[in-house]
Amino acid sequence: DGYYTYNDSAKKGRFYLKDANGDRILVYQTYVSRYDSETEFSTLGLRKGDGIVVEGVRAEYNSVAQMSYAYVISTTDNTPELPVSKISDVMALDLTAELDPVKVQGTVMAIAKKGYIIGDETGLIYVYINKQADLAVGNKVTIEATPTSHYGTPQLADILDLVVDSDSEETPAHGTPLDLTTLENMNAFSALADNGILTVQYVKVKGTFDEGYKVLQPEGSDYAVQLYNAIGSFTDYNGAVVTIEGYYYNYYSDSKTICLMPVSIVAEPYVSAAVKNVDVQFSFNVSELSWRQFV
Repeated sequence: DGYYTYNDSAKKGRFYLKDANGDRILVYQTYVSRYDSETEFSTLGLRKGDGIVVEGVRAEYNSVAQMSYAYVISTTDNTPELPVSKISDVMALDLTAELDPVKVQGTVMAIAKKGYIIGDETGLIYVYINKQADLAVGNKVTIEATPTSHYGTPQLADILDLVVDSDSEETPAHGTPLDLTTLENMNAFSALADNGILTVQYVKVKGTFDEGYKVLQPEGSDYAVQLYNAIGSFTDYNGAVVTIEGYYYNYYSDSKTICLMPVSIVAEPYVSAAVKNVDVQFSFNVSELSWRQFV
């Protein structure tokens, strides 16, 4: 019997309980009830501060007491309604600290296999859920989640509540991308990523595409751009010089890799021809053959 303080939005709940004496214990592998192992724990809609009664097995990890294989007996809503925060206000928080959940509203701008980008009139932020969202680009959503950061980039995680306010799938306005097609701009942007001071941004990059790793390598740059957890097949672009517009949302310093959620990809043609003194350019591909193999 204690207070709900953390949930990982999986079928099995994982959270901390704090009782009236202030003693804290980790509870993991928790089901919504004794006889239900399929319903996702997140459907209970619990938030930090809510009361919960669970029953389970005492366990230990590194000599620290825990509870596992538990199930929920009852819950109590103890938390007030959260006010809606602007995305810019969330990004201004100290994301290195342990923060309380926030509520934000925005439009889904792009979707990947483990999360999505939302935006409001003040900014953009990545929502991490470790699975593909059952959403569409253009949906208007309200999210309650915990602000945090990954390699310095702000994000929302540990989703407590998601409401689709509008099922509109109208393509949102992405705006003018930050141009990273020049080596100078690419290196300057990458230096900011190295220092962990970047936020989600709409960018444009250019380079040779490697479908095997979904990586674009800008000419002359030590940094690579990866379509990390991107949805779809990109075989047709293998070996081609492509220009990609999409959302920067993560960075891995050890491999100098910038993670991009693509919105559009345009390949440069390999062949040009002149017909009656008029320059004509065209591009083509053959099934099962990469661009390089064909050329």
